[in-house]
Amino acid sequence: MVAWHGLFNTRNPLRYARRILMIGLVAQLPYMLMPRAADGLILNICFTLSLGLTGGAWLKALRERLERGALGPMQLIAEVGLAVAAWATAGFWVEYSHLGLLMIPLYMIAIQPLHEGGVAFVERLIATAMALPLLTVAGLMNSSDMAKSFTVATCLAILLLAAGAHRLIPRVPFGMPRRLWLGWYPGHFAAIALWLGIAGGLG
Repeated sequence: MVAWHGLFNTRNPLRYARRILMIGLVAQLPYMLMPRAADGLILNICFTLSLGLTGGAWLKALRERLERGALGPMQLIAEVGLAVAAWATAGFWVEYSHLGLLMIPLYMIAIQPLHEGGVAFVERLIATAMALPLLTVAGLMNSSDMAKSFTVATCLAILLLAAGAHRLIPRVPFGMPRRLWLGWYPGHFAAIALWLGIAGGLG
């Protein structure tokens, strides 16, 4: 969803990334109240999505600048170096770690040619090849075979939707209210934390 909106439904992907980041900031305290197996500070999934979308927007802009010849080799090296350093650092702090940060950029790389590609065999072949990095990372993200299978199957389903299968799905008759959509992620953590507090007090 984030990759799709970042590509097709917003004029400013970075502003969209900031909105997701704000949701993550609001959700972080109730998120930290959840029982977790891992030790240490971990930032919730909204930080992963926001940083991933920022990386995807940067890659898209980078490609456009390269096509226009508006980027020199030294600037390219510097930007790529900074991006890799940011990814390497942030991956230790966010949910789903380094591989999770790659998912949104790789979704954007895979979805755009599938959705906008032509009907020629070579075009479809290139679009299919662009999906392979996403499927590879999806297969590496979880430890159990069952979790890996679900992750890869979900990615394949999204790629099929991007390739045109979305036209077969009827439109949702009504949309979720904006305030409910914005408040859902931090709200459900707060509700769980409240329930755990009540259950602990009763126990």
